[in-house]
Amino acid sequence: MKKCMLLASIAVAVCSTQVAAVDLSSIVKDPTAKQKTVQPSSSVLAGLAAQQLGLSEESVNAGLGALLKVAKDHINVDDFGLISKALPDMNSYLEAAPKSSTSSLSSMLGGSDSSGKKALSLGYLDSAFESIGIPKEQVPMLIGTLTGYLAQNGYSKEAEMLKQGLSFL
Repeated sequence: MKKCMLLASIAVAVCSTQVAAVDLSSIVKDPTAKQKTVQPSSSVLAGLAAQQLGLSEESVNAGLGALLKVAKDHINVDDFGLISKALPDMNSYLEAAPKSSTSSLSSMLGGSDSSGKKALSLGYLDSAFESIGIPKEQVPMLIGTLTGYLAQNGYSKEAEMLKQGLSFL
């Protein structure tokens, strides 16, 4: 098991290094060109979660994005910044998350108090996972895969921050 995680960590490091080199060279050659978004579909995390949950990587990417989007609302900015550094594909996951459509009822619930914020987040996640096709029963496993991935790659502190940000689920 440790050998498998070591190989996965090495694969992530190799993939991340190659992607960064390509992105940087394209920026240097044409500074006015728009930066391409790197899809996290090649991510070891997405592949691992897809395999464990029996879902497509596209569904997993959107599900991870939805969880991270909600966590961002429940974790302070500095801590979320540390989590972002631990997950190099963070922006791609967030972009893959279903867009939220806030109804007038959820707008009233989403006041500044924490219970309103939690209710709004739960409503978003219910809607997001239904649209993605991820059963509610698999959400804890997806969270476990995400936090386990962070912890196995030396980001135990960030994994705990993420767990705390999603602890209301």
